[in-house]
Amino acid sequence: MQKYIVSAILILLFSGVTIAQNVGINTPSPTSSLDINGGHRLRSALTTVSGASVMIASNRAHHVLIGGSVDFTISFIDATLEGQHVIITNNTLYKGFLVPIHIQPGTTVELIYSTLSWKLIGTNEAISNTAWSRTGNGGTIDGVNNYIGTTDAKPI
Repeated sequence: MQKYIVSAILILLFSGVTIAQNVGINTPSPTSSLDINGGHRLRSALTTVSGASVMIASNRAHHVLIGGSVDFTISFIDATLEGQHVIITNNTLYKGFLVPIHIQPGTTVELIYSTLSWKLIGTNEAISNTAWSRTGNGGTIDGVNNYIGTTDAKPI
């Protein structure tokens, strides 16, 4: 009888420890909930756009969109979860819209779902430089928004 009581106490003591363990891949001592020592691979889902909207699965991290004949909206088949991370590559000739994000043709965007909307965290889209160039500027409108000087009437 005493043997069973000791066994029960040991099981109770160590059961809480096993529930709170971290998971490690290729590491003997993980330091977070999921600790990967090495590379990881996100498998792509190829999706054909065939109209003004396309539905993509939320259980994939990378979506490659092809086809299309008009600008289109993107939505998920399943519910979107807080913290969900997704990469979308728009290989169509048309703009994709995942409210509030516009995905230009030929671009890849990295998004995260936070506080009930998608947030852009990365893109391969060229960023236009709107600063004054030291080698000259074109397309300016004289005296309206483009001028040399300050807005507080102080000398440069």
